[in-house]
Amino acid sequence: YITYIILAVGAMAGIFILVKYVMPALKGRR
Repeated sequence: YITYIILAVGAMAGIFILVKYVMPALKGRR
C-alpha cells in the first residue's frame, strides 16, 4: 500500500534531516 511507503520515506527523510541539522549544532556547542 502506497500510503505506508510514503509515511516510511517521510519519516526516514525527516529523521535524516533532523540528525544532519542537530549533529553540527551539538558539535559546535561542544
